[in-house]
Amino acid sequence: MQKLIFHPEQDNFYGAFYPCPEPTDKVFLLMSEKHIQHFSVKAAVKWFHSLNCHVMALSPERTAHNYRNYPIEQIAAAVQYLSNKGFRKIGIFGFCFTGTIALAAASFIPEIRLTIAFSPCDFIMESFSRSTKPEKQPMTTESILSNQGKPLPFMRYAYHFPELQQKMQEEAKRRHDCMAFRDVFDFSEALHPLQENQKIPVEKIQGRLVLIGTEDNSFWNACRYIHRIEERLLNTPHDCRYKIFLYEHGSAFCFPQSMLENIFPVGSALALAFAFESLRDFPIESHHTRTDIDKKLSYLIGNW
Repeated sequence: MQKLIFHPEQDNFYGAFYPCPEPTDKVFLLMSEKHIQHFSVKAAVKWFHSLNCHVMALSPERTAHNYRNYPIEQIAAAVQYLSNKGFRKIGIFGFCFTGTIALAAASFIPEIRLTIAFSPCDFIMESFSRSTKPEKQPMTTESILSNQGKPLPFMRYAYHFPELQQKMQEEAKRRHDCMAFRDVFDFSEALHPLQENQKIPVEKIQGRLVLIGTEDNSFWNACRYIHRIEERLLNTPHDCRYKIFLYEHGSAFCFPQSMLENIFPVGSALALAFAFESLRDFPIESHHTRTDIDKKLSYLIGNW
């Protein structure tokens, strides 16, 4: 798979550009928690290529799961590069943590004209590492994003290392999922009620906005956050056109079905069912969710 690598020292952002084999003026920023050349990133790239879109995969560093005061300017630099290359349609795509980052970036960068956020939060969160190693932890409380050298205001967690990781492990075990943070986020918000400057100003997003969530998401209460985004848009002047797709089943991993099959060419349903209890209990409903998302996004992107 052809790619062009960008480095912060020379290019002001860290990313990998994966050109579509066919000519197109559509390009997506793919916000990744993984390395920009990780197999899951390449699987997502293959899905976008099938929809005739170029992809610019972005992540904060060469290591994964490490969003600490990630400069929005890096995303803006990638957008500027793409604009200079003549791309007229620039979108952004994120999932969970990176779905939140995609929302925030689009609210700052008006050149982004299509924002697709899976299971996003409607607020800026505190940075953390899933690692249990002390050397992998933030030295102080940090935001996941920064702008102009200053951390964006963020919601603080109720716990910190090592208690935070212990609470997440306990919840995952209780829910019979590989990862679960929902109780941690609910308790953190109850302990530290959201302030206006911590909320993402989604009304500033331009073009089109697509929000996707499932009720059985064990990462956090994504549907509640999406309902709050909708309420904010209903009560605040905005220019974007938005669509909301909510489902009862599908878990946190409600990827489009054909993208998921790229990630797991064999046994995708079995692999996810092993990781999430809701997929074991509701396999048919979850598969319907993924195929419906695939159909709707394919149509939307194809007609963009």
